[in-house]
Amino acid sequence: MALTHGEVITEVACNLLEPSKIGGDKVQLEVNKLAGEEGMGVGKGYYTDVSQEEIIERYMKLNSLA
Repeated sequence: MALTHGEVITEVACNLLEPSKIGGDKVQLEVNKLAGEEGMGVGKGYYTDVSQEEIIERYMKLNSLA
């Protein structure tokens, strides 16, 4: 999914269905490769959700309070 910001910036969104198999690092590399082939620059990706590790950490903290 892509969202344009003005005429020169496009934000690419990707839903990672199995981040333990194909994570953001692999997506970033592929986007870098494809954009480079088209002569475009790429910024650093970011996450909008919590990671699996953070979910586990939060659960463990909650569990220790019970």
